[in-house]
Amino acid sequence: MKEPDEAPKGSVWHLTGLGLAIFLGVVVAAVAVAQANVVRPTLGDIVSIKAGTDVPGSLRTDIEVARIDASGKRSGSCVLQADVIAQEGGSLVVEATRPADQPSFVVHWAGAHTSIGPSDCGPGADLLISESALQHLAQVAGGFGVDQTQNSGTLAATPLPVVAN
Repeated sequence: MKEPDEAPKGSVWHLTGLGLAIFLGVVVAAVAVAQANVVRPTLGDIVSIKAGTDVPGSLRTDIEVARIDASGKRSGSCVLQADVIAQEGGSLVVEATRPADQPSFVVHWAGAHTSIGPSDCGPGADLLISESALQHLAQVAGGFGVDQTQNSGTLAATPLPVVAN
């Protein structure tokens, strides 16, 4: 005869299965929310790194990128060093996307230096960069976009003169 406080063995397995199903549901929901909150670069996005930005050691990395010539073909390579860019400032503007196995972007670099030595991209260049590398530089900058306090005078609209007829 069964004791009154003894649970049937089948119920333990049902409760375990139910608990596992709930746990997996929570994990799937968390992954879906995380994916939905990922900001992906789009045309016109800007990564603006203010001069003097402090770069944590984990973000100091060298990123080799391809140079793009006026016809859109690769024409060599250069290196983006996050700490060098952060020291002197500069920006990347997304000009085009290149869908492939790994999405990449054509960006225009404008700034002082991207690295020290012959691997420097120069003060301006069109570059082909992977999505992960662009995301990394956006993380160094604090996200996509221009900091409104950075150059507030140059970002403000300039009124046009009124000419009377």
